[in-house]
Amino acid sequence: MKLTRVKKKKYMDKAGNKCPYCGSDDLDCSRFHSDSSCAWQNIICADCGKEWRDVYTLTDIEEI
Repeated sequence: MKLTRVKKKKYMDKAGNKCPYCGSDDLDCSRFHSDSSCAWQNIICADCGKEWRDVYTLTDIEEI
């Protein structure tokens, strides 16, 4: 099963809470990794065994 553009969008629209392949919410997430331009987290679905990487980029800044 291929991860299509439509599946990617659906996954991101739902904040990455369900497997983009099978829809399971039983996800095993690694710790975050980063470099100077982005951060990422490897994810494995415990139900179907598919693996992918969530990629994060800076989108905003807030004063605290």
